[in-house]
Amino acid sequence: MRDAAMLNRRTQLSLALVAGLALAVAVAAHAGLPTVIEVLRRLGVAELAWLSALQLGSVLLCGIAWWIFTTGASLTACTAARFVRDGASSVVAIIPGMGEIAGMRALTLFGARAGNAAGSGVVDLATEILAQIIFTLAGVVALLAVLGWAELDHAVGIAAASVLPLVLAYLGFRSPRIRKPVMRFVTRVERHFGLAEWGLGVEAGRTVAALWQDRPRLAAGTLLHFAAWLLSAAQIWFAAGALDAPLSPTASLALAALVHAARGALFVVPWGAGVQEAGFLVAGVVLGLDEPTAIAMSLALRVRDTLLALPALLLWGAAELREAWMARRA
Repeated sequence: MRDAAMLNRRTQLSLALVAGLALAVAVAAHAGLPTVIEVLRRLGVAELAWLSALQLGSVLLCGIAWWIFTTGASLTACTAARFVRDGASSVVAIIPGMGEIAGMRALTLFGARAGNAAGSGVVDLATEILAQIIFTLAGVVALLAVLGWAELDHAVGIAAASVLPLVLAYLGFRSPRIRKPVMRFVTRVERHFGLAEWGLGVEAGRTVAALWQDRPRLAAGTLLHFAAWLLSAAQIWFAAGALDAPLSPTASLALAALVHAARGALFVVPWGAGVQEAGFLVAGVVLGLDEPTAIAMSLALRVRDTLLALPALLLWGAAELREAWMARRA
């Protein structure tokens, strides 16, 4: 029975991945793939380096936010773990949540206790979702500023569709009834790969409960994540200029918020395949981008993610090898 359920989940994930990739191909074909490639060529090595640098700034802000919630882990360890988490999410996280679990595992390799890494990771993710809710609402306000108040009814509909899934996710993390199955899932996955301590579930639960009572930490983590989300808008503003299709900061904020909201709402699609491209196409055209440029911008961000994922995965692999070597010596 359990094997059948696992097979069913794998089938669903495979179907979601195939559907996402098919959507991505269809969106690119609709925009005109040769034209998309031609536009993408305008992005040089220096521009990709700047995009990567801005993304690393976002990783640093998120690492500081995670560090605020941890005990016994350095800022360097938390930032490195966040780097691993984002890299795994971009490349190997076919199953939703695997990137987050990879980050928690990395934090234990870098010095944190497993329970604290898991518990702090859950609270950090919840504050990141809360910051994204604020960021999405700011993006809807920016959209109104670009399109005008005559589009208020459409903006309200967009806000409801974008924010509601995020609000439900955040409330889910706050609810013990939902949080407990999440922690059991994290524990089960880590134990399956031989990565967890047996006391992880208990310690993680205590860590989460204690952190939810610490309002100054929650506020600081939320503000840091909001700053990281703003950097994602800065990357879109920079990429648009590099592709010879400049956007205003306000339009860049609106575009970033709507695209990330779409990816968050459809998180079950591995890598956001097709979802990100469709978001750029629909929102980008509304905000003044032509279709090939909108798709090229999405592809540029995927190239950036891949470039940063490679060293992140190498760092994780090196940490695992070091852990195995130390265990053999012991």
